[in-house]
Amino acid sequence: MNALTTTTLLLILLASSAHAQILRAFSASSLIEFGPAAEEGFWINPMGPLARGRGVTGSYGPLGNLGPFGEAIWNSTNAFRAAGNWEQLAQALSRMNGPLSASGPVFLTTELGQAMLNFNGAAHLLAPGGVLHALGNAGPLGPLGIAGMLGPNGAHGFSRNAAGNYLDQNRNVVRTIRINSHEGPKEFDLYELYKLDSFRSSEILDTSFGLRGKIDRGQIVQLRVASKRAQWVNFLVVNEYELDSFALQVADEAGGVIESNAETLSNFISVKVRPGTRLKVSLTHRSSLHAFRKPFRLYVTGSEGATEVSRPFHYVQGR
Repeated sequence: MNALTTTTLLLILLASSAHAQILRAFSASSLIEFGPAAEEGFWINPMGPLARGRGVTGSYGPLGNLGPFGEAIWNSTNAFRAAGNWEQLAQALSRMNGPLSASGPVFLTTELGQAMLNFNGAAHLLAPGGVLHALGNAGPLGPLGIAGMLGPNGAHGFSRNAAGNYLDQNRNVVRTIRINSHEGPKEFDLYELYKLDSFRSSEILDTSFGLRGKIDRGQIVQLRVASKRAQWVNFLVVNEYELDSFALQVADEAGGVIESNAETLSNFISVKVRPGTRLKVSLTHRSSLHAFRKPFRLYVTGSEGATEVSRPFHYVQGR
């Protein structure tokens, strides 16, 4: 490779990096502040599915401590971890059209699968960019989220260590898995459930993980996320106690910032990014009505292969 070719490649890489940023975004706060569309307003009321306490994304919902994910005796994640590594069984199930086969949930990430989902009358609400993005196919409860085939209770068969990393039969850390779909082989990021106590803030994470832990009043948790592809990414914070309140902020390297500090809803931020975009995520404890440490859960979910919805956004490139 000559000097001219090397210089040209460097310029291309620098140009790509300069444009790696948030393209569109919205949050729980922006929906409330700028006013949602009439139909959307029904879904973000304080008693709706995004409510901080009793909503689907709230303290008592499936993503909270009472759901299947965690270390309490009733969390089924414990049973999956106790089972150890069962990769060979998972591979055998895939050959029998199991969950990780082309006939499994991965079908929903194909063009045909997305077309079928769009027949749903509420698709524009649940799709990436929709007001209920966090509850839809591309959120943490979808096939690529923590509740899906790639999460701690999924069908991949990998074991988990104490920090939340997946391990193969040779005890090597595994981050991705290759699945055959009707559109050919696809590589997906596994959905980890990390513990704050074992978390390294300097590590750059992908867009497919959960983080849980406890912090003190006013404490800030910061982490860095990089998106491999152009996609919408949903950030959702769940307070395990209804008496707590947490705020979120997501910033890109180009200076774009969006925040969510709603009092009545589970705070979330949905952003559309370019390939290679690096994001800085900050979670802050805002208020509490108890003296104990404040438990939280942060879910970060990419939406590879999902069809986005067209709607007005309060944050667009250049603003």
